[in-house]
Amino acid sequence: MERILAKKQADYDKAVTLCYEITRFQINHLEGEYDTANAKDLKRFYRESANAILQGLQQYPGESAAFMILIRNLITKWEGDENRLAIEASYYARQRFFKDFEGLRNTNPEKFIQMLKDADDKWGGNSLAKVWSAY
Repeated sequence: MERILAKKQADYDKAVTLCYEITRFQINHLEGEYDTANAKDLKRFYRESANAILQGLQQYPGESAAFMILIRNLITKWEGDENRLAIEASYYARQRFFKDFEGLRNTNPEKFIQMLKDADDKWGGNSLAKVWSAY
């Protein structure tokens, strides 16, 4: 009986921990107005979803297995969220640009800045509409 209770407590603790981890998910994004707002909205959605699961879990602690299904589904949704992936793709593409053109940045900063400005202008500031690219 003690092992069963210990297992249920361990399952509950794991579910609570995962919910707290979801509330702390971060999205790497460019600082444009749209991407900042879109990232904020996505983080709010996942935080509120995790908090709702956590409230249910606290209300019905004996049902942690059922709540684990919801938690896994939420994590899977996060991992495949096309909006999050687009926002982060822009962030990492711009980071890659800085790395790829580091030499130009050091030898001809004016040209580097112009290339960066052109890419930023072409992008438009909203990764949900178009992922940032300089290529």
